[in-house]
Amino acid sequence: MSAKAVPPPEATAPGCYGPRVRALACCLAVYQHLPYERMAELFCDLLGIEISVGALAQMVMDGGGRLGVFLSVVKDLLRQAPAVHFDETGARVEGSLHWVHVASTTLLTLLDCHKRRGTKAIDAIGVMATMQGVAIHDGWKPYRTYDVVHGLCNAHHVRELEAIAAAAHQEWAREMIDLLHEANDVVDKVRADGKDHLSRATIRRLRRAYDALVEKGRAVNPTVVPGTRHGIDKDAHNLLARLEAYADDVLRSTTDLNVGWSNNQAERDIRLVKLQQKISGCWRTLDGARTYCAIRSYISTMKKQQHDVLAGPQQLFVGELWLPDAAGRT
Repeated sequence: MSAKAVPPPEATAPGCYGPRVRALACCLAVYQHLPYERMAELFCDLLGIEISVGALAQMVMDGGGRLGVFLSVVKDLLRQAPAVHFDETGARVEGSLHWVHVASTTLLTLLDCHKRRGTKAIDAIGVMATMQGVAIHDGWKPYRTYDVVHGLCNAHHVRELEAIAAAAHQEWAREMIDLLHEANDVVDKVRADGKDHLSRATIRRLRRAYDALVEKGRAVNPTVVPGTRHGIDKDAHNLLARLEAYADDVLRSTTDLNVGWSNNQAERDIRLVKLQQKISGCWRTLDGARTYCAIRSYISTMKKQQHDVLAGPQQLFVGELWLPDAAGRT
């Protein structure tokens, strides 16, 4: 009597799709933003596999549902990281405005979707309130409610300064742009030389030049009665107030080389949410939005840590969840 073959554990029904097909569905839907109907055509035309749109959608939902442990590990690593980038962007979910939030480093990505934009959502993400490192962001006010060290995005400052320099012809704005770029160049050179800090003399020189330019700006944008300024004058006045109040945070990258000069890391990690919205228009359910965020966090982190982006999701569907290693702490 011949032995009967034992099916693999993932074969749970007389007819089902294997981990490679499921992994590819997750990658195409979430990371390549391919609509489900076109995914079905691709599987049929190129691979000779007929899969319904509903089956593909269920594969993606199933994949996202297996990532709870991964998301917990990434949150723990982010809390211990020396610096973390934060950002948020609006998205349509269930017919109303929701917000996709990101917390990330060069090696880790955590995305999630929430009905709210402010502290309730930030608390639900579960990173900033208990993190040990520097929170890098664009200066949005709710971030300031957390008792952590902050670093501000200078790419945002440069854009604002360029608008003031062009519209109001204020010399201090152009000089401040040059100074911020100089600070970034100095830090890049020090890192390239293998050093982990700037000299005290260099830090003092940059800070003195910074304070002098803020004073120069104040001289041409004096404080006035609230409500009487409009347009570019108001923008200049508000920017100067921020540059003065948060000077340490603006120059954080010169005193802590773990801190980036800008928040571009978070912006890159969240940018393709807008592409998803352009293709699909919205998410029909919050569960669908959170599934997208979970899978994108998984694949993005794998790419950052140079792990095979198809092998990782395959591991997911055979019960061998890939997790970031200790390198994710930096």
